Amino acid sequence: MHIQEVSQQLNLSKKAIMIYEQKGLIHPQKDVHGYRVYQQKDIERLMQIKCLRQLDFSISQIKDILINNQYDIFDLKKEEYEKQIFDIETSLQYIDDVKKSLTQKQTLDNLSHQLEQTKQLKKINSSTQTILPFEKIIICLSIFIYALFLFDNDSFLSILASLAMLLILVIHFSSTFRLFLYEIYQKIKK
Repeated sequence: MHIQEVSQQLNLSKKAIMIYEQKGLIHPQKDVHGYRVYQQKDIERLMQIKCLRQLDFSISQIKDILINNQYDIFDLKKEEYEKQIFDIETSLQYIDDVKKSLTQKQTLDNLSHQLEQTKQLKKINSSTQTILPFEKIIICLSIFIYALFLFDNDSFLSILASLAMLLILVIHFSSTFRLFLYEIYQKIKK
C-alpha cells in the first residue's frame, strides 16, 4: 500500500506517517519508482502508534514502548492519570465544601481554611507523587462491612460494620478527613 491508501485506511495524516518514519517507528520499503510501500507490519505498527497517541503518549515514549519494550511507561502514564483524577476529585470536594459554606452562611474564615486545606492536600500530593487511593479504600471497607454483616448475630461486629460505614461516608465527603488520612499515611510511610 502507498501512503495515500494507508492514510485513508487508518485516518492518519500523511505528515504524521512521515514523522513516524523519521523517528524510526516504521520502516517502509520503496518500490522501483521510489515510492514508499507499506507492508502489513507497517500498518499494524501505525495502528499501535495511533492507539498510543490517543492515550497521550509522546512519540519518544511510544518509541521506548514499541522499540525498547519499556512497558513500565504504562505505569507512569497510569500514575499521571490517577494524579489528575485525584486533583479533580479534590477540586470537586472543595466545590461542595464552598457551596455548603456559602449556603449555610458560614464565615469566610472557615471558607478560607477549607481552601488552604485543599491546596495543602494538592501540594502534598504533587510534591511526593503519592496518591492515596481513596476509591480503593472505600471499596475495601465496603467488602469488610459485607463480610461483617455475614456474622450479624454478633453485636460487636455490627457496631464495627456501622463504624466502617461511617468511615466510608467521611472519606467520601470530607476533604479535611482526607488530608488527615494522608498525613497519617505519610507518618507511617516514614
